[in-house]
Amino acid sequence: MIKAALLFTGVLGVAWMPAIAVAGSETDNLQKAIQIAIDQDPWLTGSASIETALENEAIASAQLPDPQISLKAGNLPVDTFDLNQEGMTQFSVGISQKFPRGDSLALANGSCQGICRL
Repeated sequence: MIKAALLFTGVLGVAWMPAIAVAGSETDNLQKAIQIAIDQDPWLTGSASIETALENEAIASAQLPDPQISLKAGNLPVDTFDLNQEGMTQFSVGISQKFPRGDSLALANGSCQGICRL
């Protein structure tokens, strides 16, 4: 009787082995499917892009504006473009830089970083 019970248990165990292997492979397939869904989710990739853009905007808001170079010509004769025709021909070259008042750069940076944290 004990031999028959052990034999039946052994046969039953061997019969269930493929089912256990399939269940393990189904779990692996489910994990792979979840990972693929996460990797290809357009909302998650868009959210990551928005986060990166906000972080870059916070960095840019703390920087000074770009300097500007200007080249100007005044009283230039347009009929001949001869620079020696008129004694009043003027050329000027300029460089300008804007500096924001007070702590406005730090405040702008702080507000952008606060938005990034949300």
